[in-house]
Amino acid sequence: MIHKYKRPVIVIGHGCTQAKHLLPELMEMNVPILTSWQAIDLVDNYHSNYFGRTGIYGNRHSNKILYAADLVIAIGCRLSIWQNGYGVFAPSAKLVVCDIDPCELERFPDADRHCADAKDFIASILAQGSMDRYRNYWLDQCYKWQSQYPVIESCHADTSYIHSHRFVGILQNYLHPQEIVTTDMGSAMVAAHQVLKFRPGQRLMTSGGLGEMGVALPAAIGASFATNKGRVLCLHCDGGMMMNLQELATIAHHKLPIKIIVFNNNGYTMIKKTQDVSLGGRHAGSDTADLSFPDFIRLGEAFGIRSCSVSNWIDFDIAMDHLQEDGPLLIDYRMDPDQALLPKLQPIINADGSIGDAHFNEMFPRLP
Repeated sequence: MIHKYKRPVIVIGHGCTQAKHLLPELMEMNVPILTSWQAIDLVDNYHSNYFGRTGIYGNRHSNKILYAADLVIAIGCRLSIWQNGYGVFAPSAKLVVCDIDPCELERFPDADRHCADAKDFIASILAQGSMDRYRNYWLDQCYKWQSQYPVIESCHADTSYIHSHRFVGILQNYLHPQEIVTTDMGSAMVAAHQVLKFRPGQRLMTSGGLGEMGVALPAAIGASFATNKGRVLCLHCDGGMMMNLQELATIAHHKLPIKIIVFNNNGYTMIKKTQDVSLGGRHAGSDTADLSFPDFIRLGEAFGIRSCSVSNWIDFDIAMDHLQEDGPLLIDYRMDPDQALLPKLQPIINADGSIGDAHFNEMFPRLP
């Protein structure tokens, strides 16, 4: 079937976890591979046929590739709103969906649906052979978009603050070969899932569509205990930290080598930016006019956790030295309170106040 199409794309979801051993061979088929946020760590992000993550906060080039495809094969991926937006995400594509849950398949009545184990379905694709004849056309176009629209964009330039995407882009260099990364919701989640690249052996964990604020800290504790008190990098947000501050005592008591980075922007950025778009900048319960936060440095030190602040690149270098030390660590990363989380598939506000859907390949800010 796959050979009938000129612009095929395969989308890998977390449901492919038990089929992970087959994914390296799938990557060699010379078909563009995309992943959901939950499946980022299932494939080698440095492979030439991997083209990132789609979604409302996806990679710009990834969204363009999905939008232009004439065949989308989604395996173990529920194609959530976070991943596909609210509009048509691939208007010219034949959609093929494989899922073990028939209820998930019912959401796509017009698709070619396969209620099957991901291992068996991937094996059937592999049996069709490589797609070498498309390399000079479709893959080359995908490489062109990938080069034209890099993950770090001009809108991510530093101001008087370090931009969160540039922060995470440099943090990338300090990941351990077996690094486990947990993320909270908000700024930490978006920056990590848009920017970080993972190699086999590294893990990325978040709550996905459930969206629980505060999840990163208890997730990091569980991951550390599961790996015999192993190191975990916990990317948190100031608002989310307020949900589970007591877990700092657990980390300190058991001397868990959890490295916490608090993305501190004095508010709930995702809520505030949604209010900017939908409510004309009228904020309620989303910034320092209605909220107060503790001094995270003094808080960490009160629990006996080494703590330091990052406001510039000199601070960053010092913090990265501490990152290599044993034991727990808390880094208070002071980011711009007004930094937008871009690029984003942003809704269109019509003249009459109604909300319309942007085309999936036109993320904001719009680029040529």
